[in-house]
Amino acid sequence: MTRGHIGCRIGAASIALAIATTAPLARAGLVNVDWGSGVGQTMVLSDNSPITDTTGFTFEIGTFDSYDPTTLMFDEWRTNWNVLHSSGVVESPPTSGQYAFGGATSFTDVDPFAAFAGQDLYIWGYDHLDLNGRTEWVLFTRTGSPDPWVVPTAPVGQTSLDVDFFLSTADTAIKGMIHDSGGAFDIQTMAMGPEPTRALLLLAG
Repeated sequence: MTRGHIGCRIGAASIALAIATTAPLARAGLVNVDWGSGVGQTMVLSDNSPITDTTGFTFEIGTFDSYDPTTLMFDEWRTNWNVLHSSGVVESPPTSGQYAFGGATSFTDVDPFAAFAGQDLYIWGYDHLDLNGRTEWVLFTRTGSPDPWVVPTAPVGQTSLDVDFFLSTADTAIKGMIHDSGGAFDIQTMAMGPEPTRALLLLAG
C-alpha cells in the first residue's frame, strides 16, 4: 500500500482498486473426502496370492462421467474415467504384514471435479491398464440405501461437507469380488485380458 505524502494524490479509482484488492476473498465451499480400505482387511489376486506394497497396485476413486461401466468396452473405461484421488498399497501399521489403500482429499464448488456432482462413484484397483498382457482389476461401488456412492454436491460459501467412501460399506463389484461370505477376502481381483472389439461384438450379435 502507498503511504506518506504520495497517498494524498491517489485518485478515487485507485482508492476503489486498493479496497477491492485488500478486501478478504470469499472462500469456496469444501468437500472433504476420506476413502479406502481398513487396516486388517484382506486383499488377494485372482489366484489368491496377497496384494501387498510390492504387487504394484494402484487404487483410484472417481467417476465414469454419465456412463455405466457395464455398458462400456474395457478400453473405454480409461477414456471416460475421471479421477478424484489415487493411492498405492501400503503396509499399515509398518511391519505388521497388513496392507491398505486410500487417503484423504478435498475439492471445492469451483473445482473441475464439482461438475460431476450426483454421478456414481467407484473405486478402481489395477496393476496394469494394458489389456494386451495379463492384468488384474477390481471395480466396486455402493448402490444400496442408505447412502449410495455418488459425487457429493459441494456447498457454496464458507462451509464444508465431510464424506467417506470405504471398502467396508461397498456392496457391488463390477469386476472382481468383494466381501467373501466365508471371510476369505475383502477384495479379490479378476484376471483381465484382450477383449473383442465393439465392431466384432456387433457382427457376432
